[in-house]
Amino acid sequence: MPSPDRSPALQETLRRLTSVAEGIVACAVFADEGFVIAAQPAAGEDAAQLAAICANLVFSADGAMKRLVQGRLARLLLDAEHGALLCCKCGDAWLAALIEADASLAHALFAAQKASDDIESIMAGEWQPD
Repeated sequence: MPSPDRSPALQETLRRLTSVAEGIVACAVFADEGFVIAAQPAAGEDAAQLAAICANLVFSADGAMKRLVQGRLARLLLDAEHGALLCCKCGDAWLAALIEADASLAHALFAAQKASDDIESIMAGEWQPD
């Protein structure tokens, strides 16, 4: 879990992600166990549900990739009728992003990867503001 002084940096990173990447309507940082570390918007129950569902998905997908001798899971993208769900590994945590159906997945993926790198640095205590 991040120390309290890292929470503002995580929140700012998520806020920036939702404002820069059109179509990302919600995002959350969660631990492997599914606990919410930070969320944007800070939606309480919705963030907890998103984190729990994503933790289950990445756990299953990671196991599948290992079993298929493809290594550790780095990213998971689920594309559905009404939108997409993207999960990116951030060191010891994960970033989940809900993406609208008409959004550019390439743009969302690029922005999420940048945010993931920032989150990993924040969680490791190495992050310096721009």
